[in-house]
Amino acid sequence: MRDVYARHQADMTAARQVLAAQPGQVGALIYVDGRWVGLDLVAGPGLFGRAWPRLCAGYVADAIDREAKPWQRLDAGVVLSQLAEGEAEPAPAVGLGEEHRLATPGLAGSVLIAQGRVAHLMAFSGVGAAPDVNQ
Repeated sequence: MRDVYARHQADMTAARQVLAAQPGQVGALIYVDGRWVGLDLVAGPGLFGRAWPRLCAGYVADAIDREAKPWQRLDAGVVLSQLAEGEAEPAPAVGLGEEHRLATPGLAGSVLIAQGRVAHLMAFSGVGAAPDVNQ
């Protein structure tokens, strides 16, 4: 990954500037190649502002050398509803809190709960059968 970041540093820097966190922002729906690929939500704007540059860099790296395509707007509530209907399995957390792995047809993710609050929820598309997220 270090080589990818080094080789595409100018593009990565420009993309991260354009996609910088906005005041009050707590999450993002991410599209690559015209399709929804991920969702990240965190507990508050301050945490999002600190976490987003690293999260964004990973998504930008995935998008390098891909053709831009038109995309359909997605309601994050559809993804969240589908995740809520899926299975959740406890998993060891890397640091503080407790983690739960989430799975439902076409979606996967995890949620980190710390001090009784959702600290970070992430979801990704393309796992198993494709969900109907463009309702």
